[in-house]
Amino acid sequence: MHLHARAQGARLLAVGFAITVASLSFSCSDAEVSPASNLPTWEDDPCATVPSLGRYEALMARWRAQTDAVAYEPGRVAFTGSSSIRFWEPLQEDFAPWAPIQRGFGGAILWEVAEYIEETVLRHAPRAVVIFAGTNDIFVEIAPDAVADAYRCVVQKIAQGLGDDVSIHYIAITPTPSRWAIWPNADEANQRIADIASRYAGLHFIDTTAAFLATGEPPAASLFLSDGLHLSDAGYAMWKDAIFPHLDAIVPRVRASYQTRPPGTRVLVDLGPTEDGHGAPTASPDAFGQYWNNWHPIEADSLMGSGEHLGNLVAADGEATGWRLVFSSANHFGRGIRHGGLLDPDPALLGNLAVPTATQDYIFTTVTGTAVGSRGGFTIEGLDPDQRFTLRLFGSREDPEGVATRVTVTGRGGASSSLFNSAGPGLDGAGGNDRGVHTLTHLVPDASGRLHVNFEPAVEEIGNSAYLNLVELEVE
Repeated sequence: MHLHARAQGARLLAVGFAITVASLSFSCSDAEVSPASNLPTWEDDPCATVPSLGRYEALMARWRAQTDAVAYEPGRVAFTGSSSIRFWEPLQEDFAPWAPIQRGFGGAILWEVAEYIEETVLRHAPRAVVIFAGTNDIFVEIAPDAVADAYRCVVQKIAQGLGDDVSIHYIAITPTPSRWAIWPNADEANQRIADIASRYAGLHFIDTTAAFLATGEPPAASLFLSDGLHLSDAGYAMWKDAIFPHLDAIVPRVRASYQTRPPGTRVLVDLGPTEDGHGAPTASPDAFGQYWNNWHPIEADSLMGSGEHLGNLVAADGEATGWRLVFSSANHFGRGIRHGGLLDPDPALLGNLAVPTATQDYIFTTVTGTAVGSRGGFTIEGLDPDQRFTLRLFGSREDPEGVATRVTVTGRGGASSSLFNSAGPGLDGAGGNDRGVHTLTHLVPDASGRLHVNFEPAVEEIGNSAYLNLVELEVE
């Protein structure tokens, strides 16, 4: 959901909640029992009044299908909540030691975190849960007491679904310039949730507010995007500075799970939509005898967001690798064919990547007014951290003015950036790339067996979008 749509949705939500909140009596009760337990149980039922809004059914159905296809192994850390979790582009990289599962959905309130706790948390059987939600609640005028009750409901559902050993970590509502007028109510909600969390070993409140307010009241604009609400890279760095050591002191790191693959093992991924006139999956084996991994069926212009994943990737010889590709950025959209994908690739130029169904459709990301969505990215996990890899990227869209894409790959050796052209004069007669495969060699995964790949428009060069049609990863 785009920013203006979320704002409109929040206002509509406020109207719906005006009646609900007014007609119910919320109280952040002290009536807990089992004071010696890791997680609380409540004498009352904080979930009794949870409304079912049903605003994210399509997204949850997609997440369910992807998890049903290849589930995450238990014991990871689930991050859930509103758009600040969804837009956390380097989250996979920042918290790689805990194999994070990213389940943020833009515009969500805490009641909706409770409503969709099965899809976002329980079915993954994590060892810990990190939550950021509540700011949208305050924005639509839900009272701090009601926000605290929604938090208690989330806790109750997690405890009932996962047992007493899981730990729950709540990131404080962050003060922001655009919502500075409602900060007193947000601060009150923080205090109520912090008080509840202080009573149980399994509940944790991560207070980031002091660091933000130390930069000013309201906090410095540099910590946010131009909307004054969503965090910039500097704002997320401040979050990481608070959250990483907190988790490291409490939650055991996840031991990387991988199999050593023989040199020459290649994995091919066909990105883009699956819709007549826009794109199609690649059949396996293809004309070269290769097996492909196709992204899940989607229609053109569908959002493919952070946390969506394609698991147990098969190698070009058809053998399962156990590798997984996870989108780590918030906004990718699929297109092709009608919008300039490479329809007739030439093996003399592209070799065994000259497969029409793989080159004709693509995903793209584009510059927006707030910078949200301008960066695309994915993480490939399950790699042997002691092996080296070659990554090949192919992007093509007809654009006579040209497009430059900046690619940044992060592994054990740090980050390295490079440019490649996916369209422009001199690439072929139509303006789309027909021969340039961007190749990066000697890549070493991080200690958790992950390579993190970001791609974004190189606006300082030319163009305001970035395109990616297919990915190949090979063991050196």
